[in-house]
Amino acid sequence: MTTEATLLAQIYADPTADGPRLVYADYLQERGDPRGELIALQILNRDTPRERELLERHAKEWLGPLAAVIDLPPNAQTTFERGFLAIAEIVRDAGPLLPPLLHDPAWSTVEELRGWDSDIVLARAPLPGLRRLQSMLPIDRLAVLAQRPTPLANLVELVVAAFAPFSSEERAYLGHCEGLPGLRELVIAANYALTIDDILWLVESPVARRVERLVIRRPGRPRTADAEEQRAVRAIADVLVRTTATVPSLAITTPAAPIELVRAASGFYRVS
Repeated sequence: MTTEATLLAQIYADPTADGPRLVYADYLQERGDPRGELIALQILNRDTPRERELLERHAKEWLGPLAAVIDLPPNAQTTFERGFLAIAEIVRDAGPLLPPLLHDPAWSTVEELRGWDSDIVLARAPLPGLRRLQSMLPIDRLAVLAQRPTPLANLVELVVAAFAPFSSEERAYLGHCEGLPGLRELVIAANYALTIDDILWLVESPVARRVERLVIRRPGRPRTADAEEQRAVRAIADVLVRTTATVPSLAITTPAAPIELVRAASGFYRVS
């Protein structure tokens, strides 16, 4: 293994650490490689105009093989931090291009995954640094995460799409969120308004007992202020304040009637 390959392997093995990246930056700067300058700037001495200039010139090159499936600004939120890919936005219809790239170690530094076909990446790519998934994940894809050979230990935020009332199989996946030991915020984006029974099941599920925040997004309605929706959400809140609280923070939100509840000794306490 070459010296450069060894340095990269150290970065991919511990993507949260600055030390290996700074050693690599010195190695590159000694050889006149501009990526060394980017790493040093983003860790030691932020210079946004210079960083932007370097990335406009070299970002595609620094993505390596992943350039075929990662969309770049100005059309995407893809971002480099500390010299490496941090926010990865997958291009539309990347699906057929992804399988040969899923073992690329460059995925290791990704902290946030966005865009299309992200579930394919989640299933198999090395993602030790992943903290947030901004794409909505269908409930049945939670089974794929549970089957990963290595859990997504650092994933703390997840948005799950609920396109129908929960089936017993979906409840099994959602109730445990296996393979996500570090999960702290779980967002349920419902295509149909969840019933009070669905919500009570959620707040009593095993996953609610280990996350810090549970968010239930009811489907948006045509009008910003909708009296019917406000009544429905208030009725749910009235039940929840008499329910034994598990999750420390619970939000039930729509454009018309967002509410926020926190755990109290006798149940949930409404704060907004």
